[in-house]
Order: sequence, then structure tokens, then C-alpha cells
Amino acid sequence: VSEAKGGDIVTVCLGDTVSADNLHRGMVASQPTNDPAADAETFVAQVIVLDHPGSIRAGYCPAIAVHTAQVPCEFEELITLIDRKTGKEAQAKPEKVRTGEVFTVRMRPRAHICVEAFATYPSLGRFAVRD
Repeated sequence: VSEAKGGDIVTVCLGDTVSADNLHRGMVASQPTNDPAADAETFVAQVIVLDHPGSIRAGYCPAIAVHTAQVPCEFEELITLIDRKTGKEAQAKPEKVRTGEVFTVRMRPRAHICVEAFATYPSLGRFAVRD
């Protein structure tokens, strides 16, 4: 097989240099010379709150599910509240957000994880927040 796309199930032989004990759920394979995958120290994301009791503030630390990995991730800074109808900034640095609101947030994973820009790699730029 010369190419696999998101959702395809493939078997990969990595040779004798990589032990199966070194492979873990959620790892991302890439070419080291052509846009290599890297850990995200922090990233900015647009989040839609579908259902959450109460409000969400900076410091909130739920688990996020990115591809097959689940990692605790702190909402480090609420950056903007976005108007759902216009898609434009409604408020800078909101104190809290509630169910039904859309906002951008700086997130800090508590473990190693690969998250890419949605525009560049949609399958690695999409995640779900689980509380």
C-alpha cells in the first residue's frame, strides 16, 4: 500500500530498530524530514460547549480525546468569546463560558500529545473534551 487515509486500518513494519514496547496508544507516525509531527506544549483551540453543568473558567482541566489518545488538558487562558451567528469576537478575555457558547482558549496538555492545525491536518486538529 502506498497511501493510507484517516480511518484506514493498516499494519506497519518499522523494522528491528523500534520495539513494540515503545509504541503507545495515540502516537503519531510521520516522516522526520517532511513536516515531522511534534508534541504540542500549548495550542489555541476553538471550543463549542455542548453540555456542561455550571461554567468553565481558566484552570479547568478535563480530558481531551485526540485521535486515539486521551490526555488531561488545562484550559490555561480563555481568549475570546465568539458570537455564534456572526463568527466574530463578542468579548475579549471572558471570565467564564457556559453551555451553548463558542470560545477560543489556550490549552496546555498535561502529557505528550500531537495536535496540528485543523486547516493543515483536520484529523489531527479535531478533538473532543470529556469531563
